Amino acid sequence: MRKIFAIASATLLALAGCGASASDTEAAETGDAGKAQAPAQGEQTSDAKGDEPSVSIPADFRGSWDMRASDSCTPGEPRYVVGENWTSAWDGERNRVVDVRIINANTVELLGEPDPNAPDADQRFGLALNGNGNGMTLFAPQMSSTNFVRCDGESATAARPDQAALNTIPARYRGTWGGEGDHMACARENSGQDMTITANRIVYYGSGRVEISSVRRVSANTIAVEGRYVENGKPTTEPVSHEIELSDDGERLSELFDGMEPFDYNRC
Repeated sequence: MRKIFAIASATLLALAGCGASASDTEAAETGDAGKAQAPAQGEQTSDAKGDEPSVSIPADFRGSWDMRASDSCTPGEPRYVVGENWTSAWDGERNRVVDVRIINANTVELLGEPDPNAPDADQRFGLALNGNGNGMTLFAPQMSSTNFVRCDGESATAARPDQAALNTIPARYRGTWGGEGDHMACARENSGQDMTITANRIVYYGSGRVEISSVRRVSANTIAVEGRYVENGKPTTEPVSHEIELSDDGERLSELFDGMEPFDYNRC
């Protein structure tokens, strides 16, 4: 899987800003007889020209990440890494981030360093945390999003006080949801992808339901649920657990299962 992703990551690196930074090039050309002169103490900045403010990716996003899969975070394998003001993919070179824009508590938009070989290329890309900060989605213009899981232990958000146990699924998650991309979504008896969420049950049209036994808040827009799945017409049940992420406007919802692509819905 990582070999396949390596091809896509090469394209992503172009969007995230590839190549040596301008500071590296200028440092090599500074000083007498090709020797680089170190700036005086107190004069160093994160930009080679010294006329731009430093940027910092929020700490919650930093760390080592791997593609969401059954073999995620295998010891010894390379990672996608987010640093204070840089990213790198699968042991590749660091790609400097020159601007950070906070979209909301769980989402940032980053601007990669310009690519001298493609000066007109859009270098914007975004990171969106999900779950309790142990999952992240990377997205960029004209590219499919990529889902990651954290590989470096407990996330910075794992001990937040808003991650409290709940008695039931909060009211703003409840309602009927139609599968995104399903032209029959929200047609009820005709749709195969509709889902209804109540206080303690998730019903999937035509397939089964989950009887919820526990609900835990993991972020402002995300809850984790546990329960037992009951397939229509079958007496047996099986334990299930996953996260449910709601958009800021409450009109879109995603179910997040480990090792699977998100299931996206629109409110009916």
